[in-house]
Amino acid sequence: MKDGRRRRLIFLALLTTAALLSASMLAPAFGAPKAVSAVSLAKKLARTTKVAKRADRNAKRAIAGLQNAGATGPQGPKGDKGDKGEPGTAANQGAPGPKGDKGDDGDPGAPGAKGDKGDDGTPGTPGATGDKGDKGDACLSSDPACKGPKGDTGDRGPAGFKDTTVVTAAVSTPVSNVETDFVACPPSHPDVVGGGYEIPDAYQNVAQVLQDRPLGGEDGWAVRMSNHGNSLALPYTIWAVCVQ
Repeated sequence: MKDGRRRRLIFLALLTTAALLSASMLAPAFGAPKAVSAVSLAKKLARTTKVAKRADRNAKRAIAGLQNAGATGPQGPKGDKGDKGEPGTAANQGAPGPKGDKGDDGDPGAPGAKGDKGDDGTPGTPGATGDKGDKGDACLSSDPACKGPKGDTGDRGPAGFKDTTVVTAAVSTPVSNVETDFVACPPSHPDVVGGGYEIPDAYQNVAQVLQDRPLGGEDGWAVRMSNHGNSLALPYTIWAVCVQ
C-alpha cells in the first residue's frame, strides 16, 4: 500500500513536469519571451516538487498511524448499581384521577350456623292462696225482700200544644242597607216555637244574614238582613211556627 501511493505521487510529479515543459515550448509561439518562460517553468517545477513532498510526508504519517493503532480491547465489566434517587416533589405529582364507578353489590354471604338451644329458665315460686271470701246472702229476683223501695212520683209536666200553625211575611231590605224584619204569631196561636227565612236564588250572592232568632216576647220570629247589592232591593220571606 505504501509503494503504490509513492508511485502515484511520482507519476503526478512527472505529469506536471511534462505539462510545464510543453507550456515552455509553446510560449514563444504565442509571443511570450523565452526567458520569462524558463523562469516560470522553474518556479512552477519547484512548487510542484514541494507539494509532492508534503503529500508524501502526510501519507507516511497516516500509514504509520494505522500500523501503530492497537486492536480494540475486550468490553469492561458491568459497573455497580447506582443509588436510588430521591422521591419527586409535590409539584411533579399528577392530578388525581376521576372517581371510579360504584362497584357491583357482592354476593350475599352464606347463612350462619343455627345457635344452640338455650337452657330452660328456673320456674317461679307459686303465689300464696288467697283467703276465701265471705258468702253473701242469697237473693232471688222473685223474692220481694230483694227489691228496693219504690221511688216518689215525679212532678207533672206542662200540657202539650193544642194546635200548631205556620205564619209567613214577605219583606225586603233596601239597596246597600241593613234592616231587621219580623213576622208575629196570631192571637189564636200566641207562642212561637221555631222560625226561619228563605232567600231567592238570584239574590244569594248579595244577601248576608246577621240575626235569625225569636222575638223577645216569644210571639214571633225576627231576621236582620244586609243587602250588599247596588241596584235592587233584596226580597225574602220570614216564617214562624206558632202554637196555642
